[in-house]
Amino acid sequence: MPSFAPSSSWPLLAAWAAYALARYLAPGQTPPGVLWILNKALAAASLAAVALALLRDRAWLRPAGTWALAHGILSLALAGPRHYPALFGADGPLPFRGELALGAGVLAALLWKRADGALAAALAVHSAAVMGFPPKPPGAWPLGLPPISLLCVLAIVLAWLFRRPGPAPPATAPRRWRPCSRFRRR
Repeated sequence: MPSFAPSSSWPLLAAWAAYALARYLAPGQTPPGVLWILNKALAAASLAAVALALLRDRAWLRPAGTWALAHGILSLALAGPRHYPALFGADGPLPFRGELALGAGVLAALLWKRADGALAAALAVHSAAVMGFPPKPPGAWPLGLPPISLLCVLAIVLAWLFRRPGPAPPATAPRRWRPCSRFRRR
């Protein structure tokens, strides 16, 4: 089977950028802005790389983490009722749904390197699902292209169901806490 290695990860981002451009610059659509479209492409490419990491090679987690970090920074820069009208109320503050989506995204980013990548992926999928809920009916999709949030959630769920089991963790005793050297008795 040919290798689809992470060294060739940029075509994945380019494919999602082309999809986002086609979907959000379709005739009859109000152009949301180049950075907003790039942000959608970064989020989708990040979750697609996580799906590839679950299916093929954990090395895909590196570009996924890079793109997720860029997505998080852009999301904070673009946060507001202009770019995310569904998340903000009429008076401007985030309703519970917006707090849930952004909170899940922030938790996913914090857990990415620290804990389990699967938990981070689950939180990222939760963030995407909250952002894309409720979905528009298929007849309202521009050019018949499904929403990126829906595709990302499906990709992760399918990859989770069909993932290759990894090696079992070593059976070792839990590490005992040790104070750092400057607190040791001398």
